[in-house]
Amino acid sequence: MDVKLISQITRYFGCDLALDKIFQYPTPREMAHFIDHAKKPAQSSVLVCMNKGSSELPPIYLMPPVVGNILCYSDLARSFSAQKPFYAIQALPAEELKYATVEEMATAYLQLIKRRDREGRYELGGWSFGGMAAYEMAQQAAAAGDPPRALYLLDPPVLERLPEEGGSDDKLVILYVLTLIADFSGGKPLDMDKLEIDFGLEDPSLESRLHKAIEIGLLPASTDVAAHVRPFGVFRRNMRASQTYRPRKYSGRTVMVLPETRGSRTWPTLLSGDVNIVRLPGNHFTILRGANAVTLARLIESGEGE
Repeated sequence: MDVKLISQITRYFGCDLALDKIFQYPTPREMAHFIDHAKKPAQSSVLVCMNKGSSELPPIYLMPPVVGNILCYSDLARSFSAQKPFYAIQALPAEELKYATVEEMATAYLQLIKRRDREGRYELGGWSFGGMAAYEMAQQAAAAGDPPRALYLLDPPVLERLPEEGGSDDKLVILYVLTLIADFSGGKPLDMDKLEIDFGLEDPSLESRLHKAIEIGLLPASTDVAAHVRPFGVFRRNMRASQTYRPRKYSGRTVMVLPETRGSRTWPTLLSGDVNIVRLPGNHFTILRGANAVTLARLIESGEGE
C-alpha cells in the first residue's frame, strides 16, 4: 500500500488512516472492517509494528529514511518469517523537532525503543538516512552500556557526497523532487542537465515543481501533490542534520549492505569491530525491493551479522 492509496482511502472514507493501522490490518477485509467500525480518527503511532513475531527472538528496529516514510520497508516486512519481530519508527513531525540534529533525533528514537526492549535484546538498522540515525543510536546505546546485538546499515548516505552545509531551500526542494522521481522510477539514471532546464520555473515552489514533474512524465499522473508537500519539512530537517553530523568510530557488531553500484570510503574507516559487508544487485532504491528484500530478511534472520 503506497502513499497515494493511503491518501485516497483517507479522502474517500473521511478517516485519518494512521500508518500503523496499515500493518495492524494488512488485508482488504481487515482494513474494511477497521474503517467500518472506526468511531474516531485513528491515532498515529511513531513506533509501528510491521511484524509482531515471537517474543523469543530479538526484535529489529529500522529508522526512517530522509523523507520520513517507512513504507519503504513494506517488502522487507512481507519477507520476514512469522517469528521475527520487526518494528519501524516513523520520523517525528518536523514541527516537533524542527531543527534537531542527528544526535537529538537518535536520542528521541532510542527512548522509544528503550520503553520496550532493554539489556541488548534488540537490533538496530535503517536505510539511507535511517542508517545514519541508527548508527548514532548504536553509539549512544553503547556509551550507556546497552549496545544493540547487531547494527544493519542499509546503504547509508555516502558521507563524502553529502551537499555542503547551508544552501537555499530551493536547492533542497529540487533535491526532494528528484528523490521522489528516483524512488518512483526504481532508481533509473536521470538526465540531470535536462532536468535542470525542465525545473527552471518562474514559480520555484515545491507544488509547482511537483506538477512539472507530473507534466513531463517523471512522476505518475495519479500522483497526489498535496500528499508529498507535508513530508518536505521532515526531508529538509533531516538533510540539514545530515550535513552537520560528524560520526565517531563504532566497534559493535555491524552489517553494511550496499548495492553493487555504490561504495564509500568513509564508512569502513569508522567501523572497527565485527563488520560484515554485503553486496546486493541493483541500486540505492532497489536493495529493499523484491528479491533483494527476501535476501535481506534471510540475512537478518539467520544472524549472519552476528
